[in-house]
Amino acid sequence: NRHSYFSATINVLITCHQNEKNVADRLRSQLIDLKFNCYVLVDAMPQSTVARANLIQWCDVFISIISRSYQRALFCMETINYAKYHGIPIVVILAESNFQPYGALGVISAGAVHTMLLDDDGISENVLAQLSDALVNQKIKKNSKNVTDPAKVCLILNSLKRSSLAIYS
Repeated sequence: NRHSYFSATINVLITCHQNEKNVADRLRSQLIDLKFNCYVLVDAMPQSTVARANLIQWCDVFISIISRSYQRALFCMETINYAKYHGIPIVVILAESNFQPYGALGVISAGAVHTMLLDDDGISENVLAQLSDALVNQKIKKNSKNVTDPAKVCLILNSLKRSSLAIYS
């Protein structure tokens, strides 16, 4: 917990394709143990564009676990492009050792603040230490963003669904 003092205020968004969700969930758990605030965004969830945009604007650092599937998924590419557009520091984790991103993803990956390759066994202590250092070393801007807490967005979306169902009943 060498970074617990600094990391308590760092909001981290982990994005991946559904194929890498287990890795992303393990990483989220490990980063929460280190006192980072984390959410995982996969290609299929949440479906709301507003919720996705809010999550990206909420985060201080954007971690992208990229793979061939990630590159082919429209939601994944929209998400990483939106983070780049908003100047969010991007950390790239390559999920496949034999995959070299190309096109827009290749350009964004080349400009990432940190790039690493997953170990064969997933997220080792070494990978976690490198990642933690990369997150803490990012300049954390004052949170003057006009963004709703992601947990509240879920509550709002659920209440909207219930109210629209009541209207049509």
